[in-house]
Amino acid sequence: MYELLNIEVKDGKQLVSGRELHEYLEIKTPYKQWFERMLEYGFVEHQDFELVTQKCLTNNPKNPWTEITDHAITIDMAKELCMLQRNAKGKFTRQYFIKMEKVSKELVTYHETKLKEITDRLDRTEKLIGLRTRTKFNYGRYIKNKMGINRATKDYDNVKMVLFAELGVNMWEQIDYSLDVIAKIDEILETLKLDNQLSYIK
Repeated sequence: MYELLNIEVKDGKQLVSGRELHEYLEIKTPYKQWFERMLEYGFVEHQDFELVTQKCLTNNPKNPWTEITDHAITIDMAKELCMLQRNAKGKFTRQYFIKMEKVSKELVTYHETKLKEITDRLDRTEKLIGLRTRTKFNYGRYIKNKMGINRATKDYDNVKMVLFAELGVNMWEQIDYSLDVIAKIDEILETLKLDNQLSYIK
């Protein structure tokens, strides 16, 4: 089904070659005459089709190349042209285009869904990073509040050092914030308070 006719996507439009369609439908009338007759049904250039030219080989050694006229036609126009032929092949080809449109829409929907999933995941990650960043500073502030101080001191540094050692980290950013860090801080503060009023512990 996919090899029936070449479908090109340009500027968001699905296009097929008028000559390829003419040949596939086995129309006996020469392409130029046939296409001019089809235009009588109201197809509009730059809306339903675009005029294109392509070079083709000839059997003339003196003039090996010639330019032939073709048209890049939209799928909607191609479907109407197939219907106008009023034969089995025209009907079959029209159904082909309908199926290709359906496949294309399903792919677009699939990729839009995946893009939304990725975007949502990024949003959640950014929010989590922001939360963790805020939580990092809150932990430091929490320690200071519990100790009744408003700036870092030697005792504060001792608490932070013990906390980092027990969590196996070297900086705030490495902390796994899914852990109950508050409970750990309270435990450390209580231990250090009982041990020489928060003096350095070897």
